[in-house]
Amino acid sequence: MVVACAVVLCLVVQRRRAQLLAAHLPAYSVVLSMVGCGVETIGFRLSGSASSAALTVAMACLCGAAYGLRRWPGGWLLIAGIACNGLMMAIHGRMPITPAVLQHVGIASPAGTVLPGSKDIVAEGWLATWGGDRFVTVVPFTDLTSVWSIGDVLLIAGVLRAVTGPVHGLALPCSSRRAAA
Repeated sequence: MVVACAVVLCLVVQRRRAQLLAAHLPAYSVVLSMVGCGVETIGFRLSGSASSAALTVAMACLCGAAYGLRRWPGGWLLIAGIACNGLMMAIHGRMPITPAVLQHVGIASPAGTVLPGSKDIVAEGWLATWGGDRFVTVVPFTDLTSVWSIGDVLLIAGVLRAVTGPVHGLALPCSSRRAAA
């Protein structure tokens, strides 16, 4: 879903559209991102090993989709973020969040609890601490709190790089080449 949002965001920003479209997003990236998002949605509705298997397949599809963005500015950051999140979901069955982070947010749940209405599962251990959702952000002027993982931070950095950073190594569209000459 984040990859799809990143692609849309990059295409909406007027000054980047021609530059990023020149990188030729492969059709397999579009297909894999749609399959990944669909399987992920189904995986969150399942339970047990079926949910874990569906989420692992979904994250593998999203990693494959992101690979098509490798030539985009920030593309490797997107791939790394999806891979980090996918690895954590494959290991824990869902995105891990520690009881300490939940306490900070004001929720008390024992390890192994799937949080209702969320992609998270309460997990303990160093891997859940470092790779799971752990950065707590309070949304200003609301009662909302968001918790992010290192993979989420990499994804956001990749999107910001694609939208704001200079473009190197991308072929310019023909009309831009003529105007530059």
